[in-house]
Amino acid sequence: QVIGLLDSTKPFDEAKVRELDLVVEALYSGNPQKVGGILQAVEANSILETVQADPNFWVQCDSVLRFSQNWNSKFLCLMAVEENVKTKWAILGKEQ
Repeated sequence: QVIGLLDSTKPFDEAKVRELDLVVEALYSGNPQKVGGILQAVEANSILETVQADPNFWVQCDSVLRFSQNWNSKFLCLMAVEENVKTKWAILGKEQ
């Protein structure tokens, strides 16, 4: 169900943000029974690493901040924005 989340060619819309929220919930819920056990948590971690590795993930965080219902998803995006501001601010073009 998270196929769209891994497609970096598509922007974050409400559906993609819901997928992100589900993956983040699977990783951070603190209740393995709730999310299907440790294997699902490992898978969720792998998916999040893939999403975060996308060099344009941080640019789409405005949609995550707008549509997400999960504070951990929002925090994940804010961390991505902060990291990119620290490392790329001086070299960003005006459109970014």
